[in-house]
Amino acid sequence: MPIKALLTALASTLLLLSACTSAGADQPSRGSTVHAEKTGDGKLHHELEPLTSRIPALSEVTAATWTSGTLGSNRAPGPSTYWIDVVAELPQSSADELRATLATTTTGDAPSVAAPLTATVPSGEWLAGSDLDAHFSEGGWSSRVHLQADGTTLVVEITGA
Repeated sequence: MPIKALLTALASTLLLLSACTSAGADQPSRGSTVHAEKTGDGKLHHELEPLTSRIPALSEVTAATWTSGTLGSNRAPGPSTYWIDVVAELPQSSADELRATLATTTTGDAPSVAAPLTATVPSGEWLAGSDLDAHFSEGGWSSRVHLQADGTTLVVEITGA
């Protein structure tokens, strides 16, 4: 085999292998940020049943403000991924129990929610972590959760199909 053909074949193989190995790198984790455009009607809701029917762990919430929609463009074919952003209040005892029983770390990042909810998120320190996320992820719904470090506010970003 001539050297030019060998180098071309080698370059093609390396290009193919690099494409295959980088595919898994796009999977989001707690520390990564993968953003798809959140689209929705911008309406704020306060009823609890739509939340607790999807995420039973939210049944201890005493009040909530939330909005929802789909991720990405409605022009794309195929099934939709839905999102729900929630700012909720827990009883003090429930917030204290979550802080005491689930592994969390203090984050300087304010929870990211859809624009209509931004003003309802209090300032201050927040706790986050994979244990907290898992506690509020059920039935095909995945949650990214922030708990107010010294209060009773819970911010939950829920996604699912």
